[in-house]
Amino acid sequence: MVEEVLILSCSSYDFTDSETGRNIKGNTIWLVPSFSSEENVNGIKPVKYTVKDDVAADLKFIKLPANGLMKFAVDFTRNKVIPLSFSDLAVLESL
Repeated sequence: MVEEVLILSCSSYDFTDSETGRNIKGNTIWLVPSFSSEENVNGIKPVKYTVKDDVAADLKFIKLPANGLMKFAVDFTRNKVIPLSFSDLAVLESL
């Protein structure tokens, strides 16, 4: 599936958990979807996704915010959207 989105930010993290000693690495993307089905919300709330490096790579070298297309899958067992890639990115020159 593909949806038009407004990508607000993309950030990477890489740290060692002080309790477990495990290395935690990933990327966080904040975006605004083209629609929202939430009840009792005036407007559209930004959505936060945690994605792997290959998905975030599409956004590493572009100035954000930007409009684009997000290819995604839906995990119906966990009721989650899983971003797979971003394309047709167009930087917003001004807000």
